[in-house]
Amino acid sequence: MTNYMTMDIQAKTDPHPEVNESTPSTKSIEHGTNDTELERALHGRHLQFIAIGAAVGTGLFIGTGNALATAGPISLLIAFIFVGSLLFAVMTALGEMAAYIPVAGAFTTYASRFLDPTFGFAMGWIYWFSWTITFALELTAAGLIIQYWEKGLNIGIWIAVFWVLFTAARWNVAEIVRVLQALGRYREMGLKDFE
Repeated sequence: MTNYMTMDIQAKTDPHPEVNESTPSTKSIEHGTNDTELERALHGRHLQFIAIGAAVGTGLFIGTGNALATAGPISLLIAFIFVGSLLFAVMTALGEMAAYIPVAGAFTTYASRFLDPTFGFAMGWIYWFSWTITFALELTAAGLIIQYWEKGLNIGIWIAVFWVLFTAARWNVAEIVRVLQALGRYREMGLKDFE
């Protein structure tokens, strides 16, 4: 029986590693290659703007006002520090796993490897479901933000408009992210006008 913790280390040192024929690489069947490298189409600056866009997102425009009015600024700061420390711990652990055993795949690959394949499978579907709900939330939030200025139109119109825009943006993510992040920079620069 293979120990999954040491399998990569053995593969690097053993001249005749154990081969598992039941899971062949299907990365690029149409090109006939066995390459499992991820395509690196985004640069560091794009990733930084994605992180800024995640921090300055829906919660700032929609959720912060009600929480600030109810609990005050100190409790908001304490909650931000608490959640930030949890996220820091999770991302540090994920970074350590990725540095120890670099594999081509998402974080569900580590769950399949270290816990159980069914756990990784379930985690992948839960992750997909959470982003499906987040997509609907972002559409509604975009409609609510625009409806603040245009009260006469139904929010369903804005949801449909943003659904078309967001869906079109997902067809070629790496190319369109560059344009959207540039537009996001202007949005975040515009936040200074509200101060």
